[in-house]
Amino acid sequence: MLNQNSPDLDLNRLVLKPGEGHIVPLLSNTVTIKLSSDDSDGQLTVIEYEVAPNGLMPPPHRHTYVELFYMLSGELLFQVGDRSVTGSAGTTVIVPAGVVHTYKNETPEPARYLVVCSPAGLDNYFVELGDYIQAEPTWPPKDMSAVAALNQKYDTEVVVSTVALK
Repeated sequence: MLNQNSPDLDLNRLVLKPGEGHIVPLLSNTVTIKLSSDDSDGQLTVIEYEVAPNGLMPPPHRHTYVELFYMLSGELLFQVGDRSVTGSAGTTVIVPAGVVHTYKNETPEPARYLVVCSPAGLDNYFVELGDYIQAEPTWPPKDMSAVAALNQKYDTEVVVSTVALK
């Protein structure tokens, strides 16, 4: 935990420069964990996420925790509940617990955002998903049961939505 009295405090983890952090490749996209569950005693996760042009987009889903997206560069089309919004640099999108959401990058440029989650845990989801993707010969895998189990483990419910990204 990042606490000044902790004997395990790693001062090198207090400042992360551009490109630093735990990097997890996710097919055409990249996750860089800036603040992990372990670093925050499970309180907060901060991840920098880069979405390739027309890159892998998550299916509509919801969590039991709050997510905040802060756009750093590029542009994403977000769907939050029944609302669509285009986010560019400086846009903040807050997704309350239980609200169905997704996004996509329809531009020819990469999009980058920070995602902040409380409580923490999304970092571990991406690490496990990245390991699973690396182990699979093709994506998506023929048997999605391991992905479904991973979603359940990290409180993510994929939802068949009648609301499509516009």
